[in-house]
Amino acid sequence: MKNFSFFLFTSIFFLGCSPETGSNNDDNNVTGTNNVSTNNNSNTVNTTNIDNTNNVATNNTTGTNNTSTNNTTSETCDPQDCESWEYCGVTECVLSPGRCYDSQDCTGDQLCTSQHYCETPEVLSCNFTYNTDFPAAVSGIYKNVIPEEKLGIIQSDIWDFSKIPSGDGSIIYPEPLPDFYYKKLTESEEPRWIVMPGYSDNMPLFSRGSAWSGERCYETPVGAEMLTESEAFDLYREIVEETLGVQMTVTANFRNVVGIRGAYPGTFSWHKNNPDYFNDTIVLMWIDSTGTKHVREFPINTDTGDNNYASGSTSSLLPNRKYRYQNGVHREYNALTIFEYNWGWVYNTADDSNANGHWDNDRNGWISGGGADYIRTGSGHNIHMGSVSAPLGTARVGAWSAGCQVIPGMANWTEFINNAWTGSGNLVHYYLIDSRDIAREVWGLSCTPDGSHDCPWKINSLPFSHSASTGLSSHSYFDVYGCSTANESGPEYVYEVKISSYGTLSVSVDCPDGADIDIHLLVMDDPDACLTRGHTDFTFDVAPGRYLIVADSWVNSSGVEQSGSYTLNVSFTAD
Repeated sequence: MKNFSFFLFTSIFFLGCSPETGSNNDDNNVTGTNNVSTNNNSNTVNTTNIDNTNNVATNNTTGTNNTSTNNTTSETCDPQDCESWEYCGVTECVLSPGRCYDSQDCTGDQLCTSQHYCETPEVLSCNFTYNTDFPAAVSGIYKNVIPEEKLGIIQSDIWDFSKIPSGDGSIIYPEPLPDFYYKKLTESEEPRWIVMPGYSDNMPLFSRGSAWSGERCYETPVGAEMLTESEAFDLYREIVEETLGVQMTVTANFRNVVGIRGAYPGTFSWHKNNPDYFNDTIVLMWIDSTGTKHVREFPINTDTGDNNYASGSTSSLLPNRKYRYQNGVHREYNALTIFEYNWGWVYNTADDSNANGHWDNDRNGWISGGGADYIRTGSGHNIHMGSVSAPLGTARVGAWSAGCQVIPGMANWTEFINNAWTGSGNLVHYYLIDSRDIAREVWGLSCTPDGSHDCPWKINSLPFSHSASTGLSSHSYFDVYGCSTANESGPEYVYEVKISSYGTLSVSVDCPDGADIDIHLLVMDDPDACLTRGHTDFTFDVAPGRYLIVADSWVNSSGVEQSGSYTLNVSFTAD
């Protein structure tokens, strides 16, 4: 899987349909090119076939001038429509000899690489110890640890948490402040002094956070792979561009940061994302002035920590989108701070209403113990450090994060910020991706889009229009969405759209009498990850990233589903 290829995606749009007046409208949530003559009456050799409008080859065996290649009703294949591993057949693109679409086309231990060749992987496992270092994933009900027990786990010997009463009488356990600060010279190409916090802990430098030496092992969904630093850079870039449909900025010395939720560093498969652990991945990437590619990988939490902050004050960044950050200040020391408000942009987050260190509605089956989590406007989601001690697998995020992305330990933070800092106020792009949503194409896999949740119809260009009937859908998984109380328990179809720039997405739906199809905009395949919905249409400001549009059948008060035909229309206006 070396030399991962990547694709650049452009903006995508969806079209919608208008339901009947009985629907719940929640305004607050928010023919053949070589056969011109279809009757073929000009073919004197084939006069017996004047009435055969299809004029297929089987009815024309005596027509010497009417061979099957000149008398087909299907359009001929255009080579420009074929991928590099395909060739143009008579009517469609065909897999080239020796190539594969996915690993099902291979035999034995072979896997289909991103270049669509069947190859035996060099290694089958990287022998990571994450599964024993971290506790087994919790299933079912998860309840947050009571504050007294929690404090005994996450605080170091030299720090104490001040108990601060909140306005409603509850107790807040805030992130502890450092006892002192100091300045440090960075290792950037130009000397720059940065302010460091005076925390103390014994968390060692994570091995993948250091400078490279040789190759590193990566466990992918199609096998393990040894990659050079340059190849790892290209892989992460492909993951971003294929999954989100954006083009990564790769000018010299510009910093990109990639977060992968639910996957340990060096891995890309979902591990069920236990709350309150540093079990996600953050990758710092840049190209220096000589053209050399650099990659640093660290553990991090991309969800809020398990804490007792007041309800409504903790939230997790929504995945599968691009965020703008800058070289800024957090708690009086230099860090990466979110920069969206400076651009006049409001971003949404997943509120951890019960403050258990987890957004309970992110496709995990967690049961909320203190109120339903929901999507709301966010602020202050910085990338900073947390002073926790080893071992990594038992360190808890706790009050170090009410939503910030936190790198554990002074050693890891020092290595990260030394390489991330380029100058006060400089822009940084952060791409947060749910590991379950990494594009199949990155691994050389594919599926045939059918409007299902597993393989949505893709909107590859905007504006977009598509007609279908939910009455033909076998998918009926989402009944109620977080942005509405309407009964949407009828069958649905799912569309995937990738937006490459900031702007406004407009979606509408048209339905004939008897059908009532409502439309919903989701940030991932979870009904509670609903950004907005519409009875007939909606507009929504979107950031670059991947979104889902679900056309779902409304069910009336008598329990009758209003499934049927519809036309979905999608358009996009860039800022």
